[in-house]
Amino acid sequence: QLKTNFRTHAGILGAANALVGLVTRLFPNSLDRLDEEVGHFGGPPPALLPDTDPARVAEMMLAADDIGLGEMGANQVVIVRSASAKKKLPPLLRSGLVLTVEESKGLEFDDVCIFDFFADSDKACTWPVVGAIDGEVAPGATAPHAFDSLRDQVLCVELKMLYVAMTRARKRCFVYDSSTERRAPLFGYLSRAGVAESGLESLLSVTKTKSRKSSTQDWLRQAANLERNKLWAHAEKAYLKGADRANALVMGGKRLYFEAKEAKDAAATGRLLHLAAVALLQGAAAQPEGAAADRLRSSAAQVWCEAAVTAPTPRSAAKSFYTKAAELLRDGFGRGRSASRLVDALSCFVSAAAQAPRDAVGWAAALAAADAALAAGTADERIKPARGRLSFLAASAHKAGQEAAVDEAVKIVAASLRWGA
Repeated sequence: QLKTNFRTHAGILGAANALVGLVTRLFPNSLDRLDEEVGHFGGPPPALLPDTDPARVAEMMLAADDIGLGEMGANQVVIVRSASAKKKLPPLLRSGLVLTVEESKGLEFDDVCIFDFFADSDKACTWPVVGAIDGEVAPGATAPHAFDSLRDQVLCVELKMLYVAMTRARKRCFVYDSSTERRAPLFGYLSRAGVAESGLESLLSVTKTKSRKSSTQDWLRQAANLERNKLWAHAEKAYLKGADRANALVMGGKRLYFEAKEAKDAAATGRLLHLAAVALLQGAAAQPEGAAADRLRSSAAQVWCEAAVTAPTPRSAAKSFYTKAAELLRDGFGRGRSASRLVDALSCFVSAAAQAPRDAVGWAAALAAADAALAAGTADERIKPARGRLSFLAASAHKAGQEAAVDEAVKIVAASLRWGA
């Protein structure tokens, strides 16, 4: 039974169905039984570009009804195998949205360019096996060996990834690859099946359909879509192209936060977390006052505290991060001080002071924060008992002869009021 697809047209679905058929034929147990899809609308099949210069691929995608577009649009994407592969793209293609296959899952674009999929595919992939399916060996392809479903499992994975990349397209799909040997078997298979085109650019069906210039609203819609899919770097780029600086800063903050989680050492983690907090704070300042801006400020404070936790020795960096968080929670909210935020500020001031326990100035700041929280009517029962010890530390932390008492007071106060306690 055929299933009608109202999103992608028949030209692209023909090639997609051919890939599904190939996987089913070679690896019959690797897919659930799928109904073949037919497009509700007609359209050009994927264009295979074996002899096209990479820069020319961009020009083909940017061709418009009047004059050529100056940059890639909000509904155009280049799909590559890995983040490192993005560096190989010509400037025009790199100027737009560039996603890996994994990042593109669940997304749709009018135009898709699949760039160097075969050249960058797993080196263990046995593409020549495809040539054995119909007994043909395409020009430039390696002679195929006998198919083995266990040895050739990587091919199954690669074909599924190619299916994902190709079906992101709603209107046009361009497939460029620089590796003659690795692209030839699949290019030949799709061409012989009549579900893809190659040859002179002027004769390709995809060149009959033109692009249109993306509006600001196009970019903002795409940015929101990318944000929903947690593609922070791409959402940041799209918001910038849509002239939404506030949301671009927020996306930049989230991007930096997750980059910090992947950093190799504590110093890099702390630096990236600090930059993330700054970006979130700038994002809050760039939008109207309200609950959304306050949530961003709270997030910035929390990120600074995370930076403090990961900061290497000496602990001066940790003290600085905790202090930034504390001051933001105490002073950075424009609509008055809430008791709960003042308690959080106190916790951060205590954590900052604990990094240099003999510095009475840090404990004086914590004492002032405790008094502010009490004045605001906090119901936190930890603060009144701790206030006496904070007062002692503010007066005596620096004094000789008080070391044992200071150490004991620091231990008790820090255990009960430190950030995260």
